[in-house]
Amino acid sequence: MDTTPLNYSQARKDLNEIMKKLESPEVDVDLLDSMVVRAAGLIRFCRQRIYQVRMRVEKVLADLEKDGQENGLTGNSQAEEEGSQDIPF
Repeated sequence: MDTTPLNYSQARKDLNEIMKKLESPEVDVDLLDSMVVRAAGLIRFCRQRIYQVRMRVEKVLADLEKDGQENGLTGNSQAEEEGSQDIPF
C-alpha cells in the first residue's frame, strides 16, 4: 500500500485525521505505532514540500530582482517602498 500523499493538502488532511484518532480516549493501542510512524512520515513530507516551495519562491523573487536591475527598474524611490508593503512576502 502506497502511503505517500499526493500533495501537501492531502498530507495535512491525513495528519488531522490521525491526530483525531490519537486524541480519542478509545485509541486502539495496537494501531498506535503505525499511526505515529505514518504521522512522522507525513510531517517529513510537509516539511520537504514547504522547503521546496520556499526555494522556488526565493528563486522567482531573485530572478525578478535581477530582471529589474538589468532594466534599471530598481532603486529606493518612495513609490517602490510603499508598493513593496503590499506584497505579503
